[in-house]
Amino acid sequence: MFQHSKLDELGLMFRIFKRVESTLKYIIQKMSPYIEERGKKIVEDDALLKDPIEFTKKLLELKSEMDKMVESSFSNDIRFQKNRDNSFQNFMNQCQFTPHYIASYCDNELKKGLKGLNESETDQRLEAIIRLFCCLHGRDIF
Repeated sequence: MFQHSKLDELGLMFRIFKRVESTLKYIIQKMSPYIEERGKKIVEDDALLKDPIEFTKKLLELKSEMDKMVESSFSNDIRFQKNRDNSFQNFMNQCQFTPHYIASYCDNELKKGLKGLNESETDQRLEAIIRLFCCLHGRDIF
């Protein structure tokens, strides 16, 4: 269900499993490796490691997709939010270039990318970067 983005089915499973709180760990145990596997493909991709802007865009796309999944399928349950964030921390911090690449992306956005956007679109893009930034351990490098 994770691989095929079956958000409705995941939502149904969540509502059923939520009736017995101890069973939610089974969904979480499947979600974490899925996120980490997808993330590792990004941070280990040689082509993306040569392009900081594209690298960060891919991370932002994955983060957005996982945020949507947690929101729509799992009702923003705090356990799923924490698990998602831990999974991002695990794979993002394995790549030493991640803080530098996010900083380069921010610089590019502030110089070029945000021009011509209205205030709400600008806020959305900056908030997405901040949510990604929160997953870094090496924030001082940023």
